[in-house]
Amino acid sequence: MTDLSVNSILTEHLDVAPITVIDEIINTVNDVMYKCTSAMEKFLIERQVKLKDNYMSKKKERQSRVTSAGDDDVIMEEGVAAYDDDDEYPYSNETEKDEVLMIKNCDFNEISLGTAKLETLLESSVDRNFDKFELYALRNIFMIPKELIDEGLIRLEHHKDLVIDSDCIQKSSEIDESIKIVLQNIENELIINKYLNFEIKRMKILFKEFKKLNRNIKFLHTNNPEGLSNSIMIIISSIIPISDTIHYLFVEIKNLFEKFTIIRQLLTNPIEEGGVKGLHIGSSERDKYINTRSIKILKELNLLFDDKIGTEKLNLLKRINKSFNQNSKTGNKADQ
Repeated sequence: MTDLSVNSILTEHLDVAPITVIDEIINTVNDVMYKCTSAMEKFLIERQVKLKDNYMSKKKERQSRVTSAGDDDVIMEEGVAAYDDDDEYPYSNETEKDEVLMIKNCDFNEISLGTAKLETLLESSVDRNFDKFELYALRNIFMIPKELIDEGLIRLEHHKDLVIDSDCIQKSSEIDESIKIVLQNIENELIINKYLNFEIKRMKILFKEFKKLNRNIKFLHTNNPEGLSNSIMIIISSIIPISDTIHYLFVEIKNLFEKFTIIRQLLTNPIEEGGVKGLHIGSSERDKYINTRSIKILKELNLLFDDKIGTEKLNLLKRINKSFNQNSKTGNKADQ
């Protein structure tokens, strides 16, 4: 693996990275290989066309000789046989016969397929061998001992008069650190910008929805344009203005949640923390009488569906109410 300082010096000297030089060499070899396979395919196809044209001209010449031999039936039959069946023709040698058979059976697609397979084989061979060349070049050709660079023994032509001291190195480190901080700030700003753009899109969608809602409730601001009944107009007037009504509902819901939170704390906190967990208080005679009468009345009105409810649960509800009132008084005193 080439060291970063070595790689930087070689890159500055060559104007390109060493690996780029090796890639250019490999690409050049691949281009030459592709040109060779393309030229080979072109040569084979042209040769095949030329041989086929030569074969057809000889065949026509042979046909004309047989036709002009006379009216003898035997001669015509032999001539036709010689024309129709190339295997029975008296070739001058076996080479001519093989060429004729090759021309008859040859297909141009087979030539393209064969050159494609040859190209794949050559690509594999180039990749395998030039991988070795790449390793060798990076380790032995594009290689400078790091010790020579660290000691300042290797300098480029335009670095001869350059003076590097410890202060320059320290300043360079500080500048690098400041650059990192600036880059981090830029990245943060880009993130914020992306988030703001998202919020802008979301707000535009909400604005469109609010405009639709405004069109739907616009009739609330007019004096009965639709001819609504008096009861509906009374209901509409009771919720006007809507903004104040919504604000009031929001405040009431918030207070309700605060009360639920207080009740939950009372139920879950022990006695030491102001809760009622583990608290056992006996009921007075008056409370027992009221509880008994209440249960009886609820049963008569069919409002008590659980007959197993006991005085303990009622006492617990009473204690919760009592504790809640005490906390409310304490909070009011603290506010005062």
